[in-house]
Amino acid sequence: MSLFGRNGSHAGRGPRRGRRALAGLVSAAMLISGGVLATAATASAAETGRGDTDISFPDLNTKTVNVSFDPNGGSGVPSQTVKLGGQAAEPTAPTWPGHTFLGWYTQRNTGIKYDFRTLLVTDITLYAHWSTNVYTVTFDGNGVQTVVPTSKTVRYGDRYGTLPTMARVGYTFDGWYTAKTGGTHVVAETTMTTADNVTLYAHWTANTYTVTFNAVGGSVSPLSKKVQYESAYGTLPTPTRAGYTFVGWYTLPVDGTNVTADSKLTDLRNVTLYAHWKRGTEHVDVHTVPVYRVYNRNSGLHHYTTSWGEKTLLVRLGWRDENHGSNSFVTVSKNTAGAQPVYREYNPHNGTHNWTLNRAEHNMLVRLGWRDEGIGWYAPKNGPSTVWRLYNPHSGEHVYTTSHGEYLAVVHAGWRGEGAAWRSL
Repeated sequence: MSLFGRNGSHAGRGPRRGRRALAGLVSAAMLISGGVLATAATASAAETGRGDTDISFPDLNTKTVNVSFDPNGGSGVPSQTVKLGGQAAEPTAPTWPGHTFLGWYTQRNTGIKYDFRTLLVTDITLYAHWSTNVYTVTFDGNGVQTVVPTSKTVRYGDRYGTLPTMARVGYTFDGWYTAKTGGTHVVAETTMTTADNVTLYAHWTANTYTVTFNAVGGSVSPLSKKVQYESAYGTLPTPTRAGYTFVGWYTLPVDGTNVTADSKLTDLRNVTLYAHWKRGTEHVDVHTVPVYRVYNRNSGLHHYTTSWGEKTLLVRLGWRDENHGSNSFVTVSKNTAGAQPVYREYNPHNGTHNWTLNRAEHNMLVRLGWRDEGIGWYAPKNGPSTVWRLYNPHSGEHVYTTSHGEYLAVVHAGWRGEGAAWRSL
């Protein structure tokens, strides 16, 4: 750029105007760059043969700044090199399982959200900010319809926390798993590491019960086997008895339900199967009827019944099963030779029952206001065991037991011993 006249002449006012113009250009450059251009520019005066002076400036576009991106836990993002006074390009958002990207900020945990229209004059580091996702955990009973609660929310990276406790008739709850079968076991302390809504499935193990085989006069091996609830009984042994033909296994000594290998165990208890026999063409049954004893923890009263269903219902309602896996004593069916009726009465005033062989006692109690509940069962005329009767003078209750030791202990405790009530098998 020539600011002076040819041959260095200062004709007219040209040179003075040139000096003022040069001063104006340099001042403007310094103002534009905030001092950067003044230090970067070089002023070279080369005296030519014509006396001209040239001033030259370097390329301002060679200055750059660095922009770094800190993913702050997420996937990596490449840094950028930007011309001085230029703008950074907003990169593709990073990813982080279980988190939502909120944007780029000027500080790691605080700061302000960065505006990518900003003109850059220095190096800068930008930090990704995130929010942690919250997912829904749904509970599938896997055979149980009712689950409380049906779902809950869990923040990614947090523990699952309290999980529902499950119950299923005939099964033991094994816990919550990530699949209907197999999968990963999840407990309250397990960390939520699935970046999505989750369904947890209840796993169950069917309870195992003992099936005992009563050959009823014959012999059998094995004497018992284990069967899971709602599973088929599977292979059943064949008993033998001299002079008899085996008919099959039944749930009761008399009548009952025939049980085969394909039958499913649906009782919530250990089971005894009884052999039924025939001699010639006649089906011969052993006429035994078990009696069950239960105890009411609230009233302190006992109850006796030949109905397995009634006994089971009372136990489910909170009564205590006092049969030790079997029964209290064994009576006989009505059509057994020599069977004697045992009468049952109910006292509506105190809720007690009474059972007696004595018809006169039965009639007297009915006249006194007790309710006649007919015949409870039939006792054998000559059974091998004695059923003892006890009376509580405070509650008015009668209790029956085949244990003479229990009988003596209860008498010692203040009950009145009333001797033998009837015989039992």
